[in-house]
Amino acid sequence: QMKDKAMGFKAKVESVVNTLRRQRESLSTRDTLKLASEKVDAAEALLKGCQEAEMPFLKGMEILPAEESSKAIADSEAAAKKMESAVGQARIFIRTKTAEAKKLVKELAASVSEELTAHQTRLESAFQQLATFKKETAERKTSALMAEVVQGVSSLEAKGEALQKVAEVFSRDALDEVSVEDLKAAIEKSGVAEKEASAALADARKALSAKQKEAK
Repeated sequence: QMKDKAMGFKAKVESVVNTLRRQRESLSTRDTLKLASEKVDAAEALLKGCQEAEMPFLKGMEILPAEESSKAIADSEAAAKKMESAVGQARIFIRTKTAEAKKLVKELAASVSEELTAHQTRLESAFQQLATFKKETAERKTSALMAEVVQGVSSLEAKGEALQKVAEVFSRDALDEVSVEDLKAAIEKSGVAEKEASAALADARKALSAKQKEAK
């Protein structure tokens, strides 16, 4: 009879312990799921920051002014970096808590895992949008760099054409028919044009080198 009482007491104790364990785990998982949701919410909120940063490119203008383009690209890269960090932190948290959920009591483990999976799905959706945003930002940066280089080359071409036009007087067959005054004026103009062309060439090379470094 004493043995039966002892067994009954043990069963009651185990029942109480299991009940307390379930309650404790239930409270703990509520906090876990709340934190998981908040971390995904934070990542999604930062996606809005990315969308705001790219607004200048969505105005319909084919090419933005250089200063505005540089600022928008810098803002876009900064926004993407912030979101990437938030996504990484949320991933680690969800992955860790998913592994821990397997140690919970069976019925609780299933429900917690299901909800964590839902949060993970939301997070991956946001990450895919971030990946697209980063790709578009990189393309915009390349286009902006090319636009500046093309502008420099165009300036160089214009200076080269100006030099060629000024120097036409020296290529005439009847050069002896050209007055001394005209020759002096042409020499002076060609000297100025040559300096401008050389400066434009140096600027174009400098710009190309700088943009190649920026693109890396």
